[in-house]
Amino acid sequence: MNNRVPHYSRDEDGILVFDLETRRLFKKLMNKLFEAEVEAEEIRQVLSKRYLFDIGDAFAAIDAENNGFITLDDFKNIL
Repeated sequence: MNNRVPHYSRDEDGILVFDLETRRLFKKLMNKLFEAEVEAEEIRQVLSKRYLFDIGDAFAAIDAENNGFITLDDFKNIL
């Protein structure tokens, strides 16, 4: 979507709206985000049932700079 030039039109009430292709791509993007969140929740549920697993400890192990954020470099290193 970043490379697309947005095209706008006006609906029957004169309100500015995205064109059909932009709306289709936005819907596809939102669906992917929802799917990713569902998968993340499933992983959280599985991990929460593991004996002695603590999500805070796992986060701290990945957060190499101990700044409260997982950077792209942190993520690459853990992989």
